[in-house]
Amino acid sequence: MFLAAYASLGLRLTQFDFNDAIIRGVLFVPLFTKFLTQMHRDALTANPAPITKFFGSKPMATLGSIAFPMFILHGPIGQIFYKKVLAKKLWGGPMSTRFFPIYLAICLGMSHLTNEYFVKNKKVGAIAGKVAQVLASWTEGMLRDRA
Repeated sequence: MFLAAYASLGLRLTQFDFNDAIIRGVLFVPLFTKFLTQMHRDALTANPAPITKFFGSKPMATLGSIAFPMFILHGPIGQIFYKKVLAKKLWGGPMSTRFFPIYLAICLGMSHLTNEYFVKNKKVGAIAGKVAQVLASWTEGMLRDRA
């Protein structure tokens, strides 16, 4: 299922004009969801498959923990190096494709720091909890959470 899901993305490279959103919605998401379901079930067995062990390994768990900060940060960081107007003012122009590994390393490093010093921060968590309580009190009953 893992290979089938990612192979479906290769349909964008064929002579047919497949729309990316259609490929994702019709092929990739259902196949990848099936893969995740099978992997979850396999993880609960006495002897999981090698791919399940791989995705449960320490390096993969670390990458998983920085996935959300990476999702948030990669766009703004990319803007600095690749957005034509901004990059021209900062660097004289957008960075070349040879710069991409450095961009990726910057994103990984910043995501790790954000995860360690912001996401895991107890004070930030406490403030977020208080904000969530205030917002919940403002919407009490609006979401049919009250009989």
